[in-house]
Amino acid sequence: MNEKDNKSSFHFSFCSVTIFFTILVAIFIVIESPILNTNHIAIAQQKQKNRHDRQINHLYQFEIGDKVLYYNAAKDKQWSGKLNLKWKEPYYIHQVLMNRSYKIREIDERVLRIPVNGNLLKSLKLEASDCYIKN
Repeated sequence: MNEKDNKSSFHFSFCSVTIFFTILVAIFIVIESPILNTNHIAIAQQKQKNRHDRQINHLYQFEIGDKVLYYNAAKDKQWSGKLNLKWKEPYYIHQVLMNRSYKIREIDERVLRIPVNGNLLKSLKLEASDCYIKN
């Protein structure tokens, strides 16, 4: 056997070992990837649930007599009055309906006929510094 045959057989055996390990790694990835993907999916779903739960923590059940502000949804998409107030005058909760909807009344005791979704209401909590006596 000459030296050239030795080098070619070494090269052949080295290439076959490299190919063997490449195939072995590919098989390992194929076998393990569903397990890894399932774990990543579960982690991503848990993160998504946590973000969603943080968003809905602000949901609040109002009670009769609570003072609230009513969001003016008609002005939501207008650009002309972007500095105008987006909340209507204070209202009181008059009646609690199902699915977070409410009947509200104005300060002068006039009840609005159409029920309002709870997403359009914001609790109005006055501080002692906000109260003043009119002369």
